Amino acid sequence: MKQTFDEIKEKLKQFVESGEDSYFSSSINSLYSQLVNHFPEIPDVRYPFDELQSYSHQLEVAEHDEIQKYYLLCLQRLAVLESKAEQAGAV
Repeated sequence: MKQTFDEIKEKLKQFVESGEDSYFSSSINSLYSQLVNHFPEIPDVRYPFDELQSYSHQLEVAEHDEIQKYYLLCLQRLAVLESKAEQAGAV
């Protein structure tokens, strides 16, 4: 799962730097599958994941200053999810 978190961070960074779609949405969907299917269950991931998904969609259509804003919001939500996964022993 750590690899997926790192992959998403890198793809988001590439998107912000180059403006080209790096398919971070598919990596985010993969992360969701890993989070909800992990045993033991990782508690309270739905809300921060929904926020991550929302912010990543906003990032795809953002312009100018909003790009950095949504990029940072995505990174913050990823950090929350990664912390929850670490607490559950998934990372």
